[in-house]
Amino acid sequence: MLILTQSLSILKPFYPSPKIKIILGNDKSDKYDNASLYQNILEYANLPRTTLEFRFTALGRWLMENNREFINDYSDSARKTNISSRIANKRQRIQNCIDNLIKWNFLLISEMVESKKNDLKTPLYLLTPLGKLVSLIVKSIFSNKEKEKKDSIKEIIDIVNSIKEHNDSAVVIFIAELLNQLWQKDKISLIIQHFERLFHLELNKGNDFLSSFLGIKYFIYWFIINEEISFKIVEQLPDEKRKIILFNLKTEIEYYYQQNYLIKEDYFLNIGKVIDSGVIPSAYWENSRIKHINSFSKVVVPSYCDICNSHRVFVVDVTDYLKSIVRSHGPYPSMDVSGNCIECQNSLSTFVISLPFGSVV
Repeated sequence: MLILTQSLSILKPFYPSPKIKIILGNDKSDKYDNASLYQNILEYANLPRTTLEFRFTALGRWLMENNREFINDYSDSARKTNISSRIANKRQRIQNCIDNLIKWNFLLISEMVESKKNDLKTPLYLLTPLGKLVSLIVKSIFSNKEKEKKDSIKEIIDIVNSIKEHNDSAVVIFIAELLNQLWQKDKISLIIQHFERLFHLELNKGNDFLSSFLGIKYFIYWFIINEEISFKIVEQLPDEKRKIILFNLKTEIEYYYQQNYLIKEDYFLNIGKVIDSGVIPSAYWENSRIKHINSFSKVVVPSYCDICNSHRVFVVDVTDYLKSIVRSHGPYPSMDVSGNCIECQNSLSTFVISLPFGSVV
């Protein structure tokens, strides 16, 4: 079967290419409810049918009966507008959403077939495996039916369990065990909250969303869903797997400081100090990271020591650092992590990782 991933749309889109998070909600400045349109297209693509592929016209007809914005547009005086005209009026918006879903790898064009109305070729669209996962996540977040929510989450967990059967990565094992325990303890709301957090990452590629979902990127997001369960899972892992999990967390935290330290630290907001600092981040911190590279459970945190009057670092256990992240999102948040200067033992502190952090483009 020939798979075409390019868009067929010859019309210029109304909007620049959005981030994937548009599926979750519109910006305040948006004129139209494109979030619901994306959600409905994914919903339709995942509906049981005699054939998995679908045509634009079939999708358009279903949207006219199920998308709340379209229903409202053709109520009252416009209710006599025939279905073909309604689809034609909304074609460009629908096609633009389809094009973005294809670009994100949530839909694909499986083949070109003869049109039912003329001799032109028309595409058959198909939900990808990644699109299937995303459609289940969307349903778990937005469905008003409790059974639908739970069925969607259970299917997502089954997908992760299936991945674990074919890949014994420490991160995948951790995620699968975490989801299963949250399910068994009836902590469904925490799973849904986590899915919403993933959607709010600044992503515009489907593979980046998948990487975040599988913990390849932003693994910390998974760990802080429920710190009590997470810590117990890590403690129960075989020694080598536990080391890998802690090392992944260590490198993710340190990478954050590499990207953000001098930008956010108040000390360096003074232009003169930024110039004097020479490099971002400091050579002292870089060298300290190398010295502690084999300490898989220790995070090397950059700071500035008033006694040493220079860039310095302090070393924090990964589990203690994660507790600082959790506290920063608690009822009495503390936004800092602290420790002792490795040179003079002076008490130092630095801002803790801010979530959501970073951007993947």
